[in-house]
This record gives sequence, C-alpha cells and structure tokens, in this order.
Amino acid sequence: MQTTINNKITRTIIYFVSVVPIIIGTAAILGWHLHELGLTQGFLQSQHMHYNTALGFVLCGIGMFLYLFGQKKASLFLGIFVFILSLLTISEYIININLGIDELFIKDYHSVETPNPGRMPPDAALSFALFGLSLMISSITSFGKVKHQISNVLSGALILLGIISFVAFLVDINSIYAWGPLVVTALPTALGIILIGTGMFVSGLADSGFWEFIRRSIRRKMLFQILLPVTIIIFLVAVYYILEAENDTKEQVNIQLKEKVWEGANLLNKKLSAAVNLGRDIRRDLINEGIVDQPVIDEKNLYDKLINLVKRDDLISAASIAFGPYQFNKNKKLVAPTARSIDGGVEVFDLADKLYDYSQKEITWFQTPSKSLQSSWSSPHVEPAAGNKMVSTYSVVITKDQKIWAMIVVHLSLRNLDAFLEDEEQSNFTNGIISTDGIYIYTSSDERLMGTNIFAQEDTPIMLKSEIDKLGTEFVKGEPGITKVDLKGYDKFISAYAPIGNFNWVFFVGTSQFSALQPVRDLVFELTLIFGFTLLILSVIVLLATNKITKPIANLTTAAKELANGNLKTQVITESKDETAVLAKSFSEMAAQLEEKQKSQENLIHDVGERVKELSCIYAVSQVAENTSNSLKEILQVTADAIPPGWQYPDITTGRGTFNEIVCTSKNFSESEWKQETEIFVGEDSRGKIEVFYLEEKPMSDFGPFMKEEKDLLKA
Repeated sequence: MQTTINNKITRTIIYFVSVVPIIIGTAAILGWHLHELGLTQGFLQSQHMHYNTALGFVLCGIGMFLYLFGQKKASLFLGIFVFILSLLTISEYIININLGIDELFIKDYHSVETPNPGRMPPDAALSFALFGLSLMISSITSFGKVKHQISNVLSGALILLGIISFVAFLVDINSIYAWGPLVVTALPTALGIILIGTGMFVSGLADSGFWEFIRRSIRRKMLFQILLPVTIIIFLVAVYYILEAENDTKEQVNIQLKEKVWEGANLLNKKLSAAVNLGRDIRRDLINEGIVDQPVIDEKNLYDKLINLVKRDDLISAASIAFGPYQFNKNKKLVAPTARSIDGGVEVFDLADKLYDYSQKEITWFQTPSKSLQSSWSSPHVEPAAGNKMVSTYSVVITKDQKIWAMIVVHLSLRNLDAFLEDEEQSNFTNGIISTDGIYIYTSSDERLMGTNIFAQEDTPIMLKSEIDKLGTEFVKGEPGITKVDLKGYDKFISAYAPIGNFNWVFFVGTSQFSALQPVRDLVFELTLIFGFTLLILSVIVLLATNKITKPIANLTTAAKELANGNLKTQVITESKDETAVLAKSFSEMAAQLEEKQKSQENLIHDVGERVKELSCIYAVSQVAENTSNSLKEILQVTADAIPPGWQYPDITTGRGTFNEIVCTSKNFSESEWKQETEIFVGEDSRGKIEVFYLEEKPMSDFGPFMKEEKDLLKA
C-alpha cells in the first residue's frame, strides 16, 4: 500500500509513534482481561491504565496508520469515534454524571475506592478529544491547506499536555498531575499522549510542506538541525535534574521530620515533666509540712501554693487541690481551692462552690485516679475551671488510710502548646500529640479532633478512613518511626512520630508530599525559564553564526543570477578568509574568465561582421565594374555609396570618389579631419582618389580611427 508521505524519515517517525500506542493499549487491554496488574501499569509500576484509555490508544494508533496510507474515510470514522468517546467522558466530569461508558466493556476491579471506577483521567480524555478532532480535520479534503495549520495547533497542544502530565508524574505535582480524588494519569498514558501528538504533528508538517520549506534554506535547516537535538538534550538533562532534586528533597524532608519530631518530643517531655513535677512538689510539701494530719487546714497556705504553681509555668492554665469527700471539713462534702491564670494575674476560688460537683462520675480527672489510687492523665476536655479552655489534666493523688485525701490537679492548656511547637519556617508541617490508646491530645490541624479517638474517624475531605486507621496503627505502637499514607487526589501524607518520655503519649509531625515538593516545583519553573532563555540565546547564536555562511552564499546566489542575466562583470566580495572566501574568489575568477571569453567571442563576431561588410562592399563594386554597359561615373558613384556600409561606423561614414573631372559622393557627404584615402592610378599616372571620412571622433585604432582591414579594403 502506497503512503501519502514521501519523506522516509517522516514515514519512519509516524510508523513508530503509531505502533507504540497500539502496543501500549493492547497490553493494557490484555492485562484487564487476564487480570495481570503489571500489564495495566506498564513499566516503573505506575498507576494502572483504564480500559477506555487503552482502547483509545489502540484506535489512535490505527487511525494514524490509516491516514498515513491515504485511507481518509476510515481515519475520519475513527477520529469521530475517538472524539465522541472522549467528549462524553469530559461531559461526565463537567456535569458530574455517569453515562455508563466508563465500565461499558469491562468492570473496573482495580479502582475500588475511586468515586468513578473505570473513568479515564480528564487529561487523557482531553488528549483524545484533541487527537480525534485533529484526525477528523486532516481527513476532510475540502478544508484545503488551512486544515494542516489547524491540525498542527491541535497536535501541538496535545504534545504539550502529554509533556505536562509526564513531568508532573516524575515530580508528583498534585495540582497538575492529579485531576480529582484518586483520578491519576498512568505514566504509559502520559507517554502515549506525547506519541500520538507527535505523530499527528509530524504528519501535519509533512502534508503542509514544512520539511520542504526547511530544506530550501541553509539557515532554516541549520537552525532546525541544531535546535531540535539541543532541545531534546536540554529536556532530558532537565528531567534528570528534576528527578535528582525530587529524591534529594524527599530525603531532606524525612530528615527534617525526624529532627523536628525528636526535638518536639524532647521539648514536650521537658515541659510536661516540669508541669507534673510542680504538682508533685505541692504533694511533697503538703506531706512534709504535716498538713495531711492537721485537723484544721490553713486554706490561705493552699491558695499561695496554687498561685505560685500557676505563675511558674505558662502551660498551666489552672490548678486545684481537690479534697476527697469530707476530708477538708467534716461538715462540708467537697472543697477544692483553685487558682486560674487570667489576663493580668491569677484568680482564686473554690471549684466546688463556684463551678461544679467534681465527685460526679463524668469528671474523669477525679474519678479515674480515685478508683486506681494512682496519678493519671485525663483525656482532652473543655474545663470550666480553666476558663472553658481545652485542657488535658494531670491528677496527683494524696492518700490517707487507703482513701483519697486530696488531689493536686494541674490543667494544661492545649492551646498553649502552639507557643513552642509552632515553627514559622515550617508552616506547611502539621504536628500533634496522640495517646497510645488513640486519643488526640493535641493537633495543630483541627482543634475539633482533640479528645476524639483516631480510630473513630470517618472519611475526611482529604483522607480515607482506611488510611487514617493505618496512620493511627503506627502512632499507637508507642515507638519512633516514619510512615506515609495516601491522601485523596494522589497526594501523600508523610509523618514522623516518637514517644514523649515516660508519658503514654506520642508526638507526631507530618506534611503533605505536595507541600514538601514545593522546592521541586520552584526548580521546574526556574528550569523552564532557563530552558526558554537558553533556546532563545542559542537561536540568536545560530542565526549569527549561519549568517557568516549564508551571507556569502546569498551573495553568490545573487551573483549567479546576475551572471545568468548576462552581467559578466559581477564580482563576489567577502571579508572572510575561510572556505567561503575561496569559493567567492573562484566564482569571481570564473566570471572574469567568462567575460574575457565573451569579449573574445564578441570581437570575433565583430571581426567576422566587418569582414562580411568588406566583402559586401567589394562585391557591390565588382558587380558594377564587371558590367561593361555601366559608365565610369556610375561605377564611381556605386563605389562612393558602398563605402559607408563597409566601414566600422557606417552611420558617421561618408565616401567620395574622384576620377579626372568626375566627382561622386555618398549621401549626406561631408568632409572632416578624420580621413582615409587612396589614389587611383592608370598605369603610372594618378588620375583620381577614393576618400573616406568619419564625421565624429572615434577611438584610435591601427591608422588613426581606421582599422588596417579598412585600409586594405580601400586599396582593393
């Protein structure tokens, strides 16, 4: 079958970019039917290719083959089919409906957690729409040459879309690469988009005569032959540096997370230990001072100790000495001297009188230690004694006769953790504290989570429950480590965690992979600017360099045209001393030689013409002389008239013949100073003469302005 494209290289390129998408698509289709995940993922174990995407690549490859071999009707039909399929998919995304085409051919058993199983990514759908439209326009003959320009624009956009998807895949750029919750472009899909775009682009250039346009100019040819490989090399080098930067950035992020988590865990251990020790110090003081055994307790002394406790640590928002039932006063069930930090100082009051009965079972900071008779932490809660702040409470138990005598209650404000956990340089990091039984003690991301169990969380806008449970399972182990879980939209959450001293709490620090890779995106932007600037500078350099070659060649071309038009005086002047100067010199010498030969030829032709005139003159005179019936005067008149045509400049030549008394002259006869003559002898007697006059001055020749041949003619 004869192809419509004659250029061998162009045909080879189109063959390649047609076959590869067919192979990629066919392999993925077989993988779906054979349940072989490796075939649907392709190399590098990327995301799997959806069935409709694979089918689209097969149809695109076949469509390019049909177009290449001139089967325009068949390629038009495939273009329409691909365009409609992709347009329906795009409509599903825009209108948020399911038209039933996503799993029309096979049920998607891979994307079980995807909201739209089987649906090809939006960039793949858009790419197929561009390809289908380009193939349709190229296959319609009535559009004329403008169809190639439209097709090139569409296929150029298709290539750009594929490159964006490819680079975005390499650097995990969520905002570019992920188009929705778990809708991800597979790496083979990105490469396939580039290939089908390249095929249509190269085909459009060939049909529009672009390659002939390039070949007709040395400058354009050199520019194309230099910039194309340089562009490919620069692109590959840029991709290499991006990959290296991505790996380095990920490694640096892991190091930063580990450093921050250990730094935070150690800091928290010191702060929490300091707060706990302050409460234990009060217990020790109360025991050492014998207050536990005193029948009457100095309440002012208790308040002083509490005020001092609250002032010594900004993490403590309130503190109480909560006595067991009837332990402070036999006539009063509950007494709880309390000091609370307020703006400008410390407020003191009796918790039991002013706020609530803390012996109720829902007050865990009192009930839990009362049952175990051991000091303990309570879960985060809103504490009225602390001004309705979110706190976590540590209760230090003081027993007497195996009963609760009192508790030193320390309320730690969880909001105050921000003061020393926040880091302005790491604003993209999330940190928090979680207990080993899964309770959120503190989190910088969402205060509403504090006091809730991580395993009770449902799906969130950014993370599925299954991924939350994976994260919680790692945290509650109480061991240091680093883990990564998936976020919706192909992003990931990377977190490091470490236990906080002897507390049953774990401190964690995390960030999204998208945020972590911001330096890589900055590098991509910088490389893009460098890439464009480099190509611009290189183009200027190539143009200036080729100008030194093309200018002499252009001069040679102009000179050759002048030479072809008969201007043999053409010379090529160049200031260079390279091969082009040698060529210019050779051309000038050739032109000079041609001019010399032309002059010789012209002289020869001129001489032949002169001889012809001389012969004509002699012939005319001899013809008259041979006729005996002609008189001497007639013969003399014919001779005078034959002189001007026989001489070099007939227009300004006059002649006169004199014999005895007979005088005959040519038309318009006039004498001048430029004269040539010969006498007429009869025997030895001079009887007359023949005279030739030039009426104007002419260049000097053999005898004045007259040639030797004219003198000989005159004698004849």
